[in-house]
Amino acid sequence: MFYKIMKSIFKLAVKIYFKNIYTTNLATIPKNRPLVFVANHQSAFMDAILLACVLDVPLHFLSRGEAFNTPFRRWILAKLNMNPIYRQAFTPKLTHKNPALIEAYQQMLLEKKAMLIFPEGISKTAYRMRPVKKGTARIVMGAEAASNYTLDTQLIPIGLNYSNPHKFRSEVYINIGAAIPAQAYAELHRTQAAKAVNLLTKRIEKEIADRTIIIEEEQLESLIFDIESLYKEELHQFKVAGNYTQEIDFNTRKKIIAAVHYFHKKFPEKLEMIRLRMRYYQQSLRLYNIKDQWLRNQTHRYDLQRTLPLFFYLLAAPIFLYGFLSNYILYRLPKILANRLTPRADFYGSMLLSFGVLCFLLFYPGQILCFAYWTQSIFATAIYALSLPTSGWFALNYYQRYQEDQERWKKLVAIREQADTMQAIQRQRKQLIFLFRKAKQAYLLAS
Repeated sequence: MFYKIMKSIFKLAVKIYFKNIYTTNLATIPKNRPLVFVANHQSAFMDAILLACVLDVPLHFLSRGEAFNTPFRRWILAKLNMNPIYRQAFTPKLTHKNPALIEAYQQMLLEKKAMLIFPEGISKTAYRMRPVKKGTARIVMGAEAASNYTLDTQLIPIGLNYSNPHKFRSEVYINIGAAIPAQAYAELHRTQAAKAVNLLTKRIEKEIADRTIIIEEEQLESLIFDIESLYKEELHQFKVAGNYTQEIDFNTRKKIIAAVHYFHKKFPEKLEMIRLRMRYYQQSLRLYNIKDQWLRNQTHRYDLQRTLPLFFYLLAAPIFLYGFLSNYILYRLPKILANRLTPRADFYGSMLLSFGVLCFLLFYPGQILCFAYWTQSIFATAIYALSLPTSGWFALNYYQRYQEDQERWKKLVAIREQADTMQAIQRQRKQLIFLFRKAKQAYLLAS
């Protein structure tokens, strides 16, 4: 019951926290079978919360054992379906409990429950994957052996791809892959258990990696992001036709990353030339306070059509101010708490989301009770209670739309007052696009 209540609350929370949540292949997840979801681990318990909210089945989580260090924590985490695994590096005196715990988790699969495991074993916000541990494969194949290989456990690989998990109103793409049937390794496991576990572990690692944005060389990250910002849109061949999806965007990014890694290894001098050209182009943008997206489409009519008239902002300003003032503490306090209390960088988004939920549960009822005491009116209190979240949502969207329109007006002013400068920088941009096209042709010929 507690799990269901918290899931309902966090479902609303993640919809507010993320501007967009994209998913693929949700409908392909098998039903009426034991399931083990395996995912990359970038953002502490944000990853678990997000997947628990998106997936329809109740999940049982494997979590770091050091979190279960007090009776209260053990009680609350058990209510949330979280189960410990003790690691030698952090809790060496408790690792003797793991064999019994693994048997308990195998029993969960025998009862056809669904589990979520992050097989990298540790969370870190980076565009890299750490080696997958063998524990997941051991649990799954142990459960299969206990059922005489009739259990038919399905492993579901998931790639979590955040734009920035620590930023409010960011985006996330949950890339769900085809199920890996554990029975495919049953015959080998009967005679060579260790080899079957190793092969399944490698398969899990590959399937997750295929669904995740990975940049092997950290020093290439900024260059890759710069190339994406300029060239990715051109590579979206179907965007104009209306068939653009997040999956196309993901595949395009993977191709750009593969191409950059190829040139980094085979032709570093060509990549260095592109880097220098990119640096010069960005310096020009910063010098004249111009943004790259302004150079993609310099038509006035399109921007004017999308810009809301000034009188709308003036008319809606009182509602915005009411929503802003009524929800300001709920917006600011979670950030203050997260900044002060977050133990590690990869925990920031998780803490921000959790403090947001906590403040919501404390402040909204408190505000409503104070208003009820002040007015002594059930009807007025009901109206006030409804106005808090609706005005807050309106204020958030009002502010975001205002920022977008402000950006459009800045662009229109720049086109009018810096036309010659923008044309000169536009020529730099075209030269870069020409270089990218040549590099693309060379990469395609080589591959």
